[in-house]
Amino acid sequence: MRRRIDTKLHENAARARQIPRATENAGETDVARFLAGLNASSSMDKLDALLAKLEGSGMSIGAVEAEESALRRSDTRQARRELERTAQRLHALSDHLELVDSVLGCCRTTRVAFCFV
Repeated sequence: MRRRIDTKLHENAARARQIPRATENAGETDVARFLAGLNASSSMDKLDALLAKLEGSGMSIGAVEAEESALRRSDTRQARRELERTAQRLHALSDHLELVDSVLGCCRTTRVAFCFV
């Protein structure tokens, strides 16, 4: 019995893959925190809740038009810097998710990556 358990543990260890860590460019977002804590016991419910939050956070066309109007009236340099930093973090998260997907071959992470594109 002990030999069978050792054999199974050895087979499992051979199949295990190290999950890459998100870069600092990913920032302190909900997605970055989820990925930092991602492990074999990670809850699918937490992933589903994160996905629901990301999918439900879209702005309406009216809100986007109002923001555009406000940006046209104001100094856009600071807003541009903030948007560029946000874009860098989102691209870093997307790249990291693609790396995680390539390591794990998991289709659930691909669904998260599409929220950032």
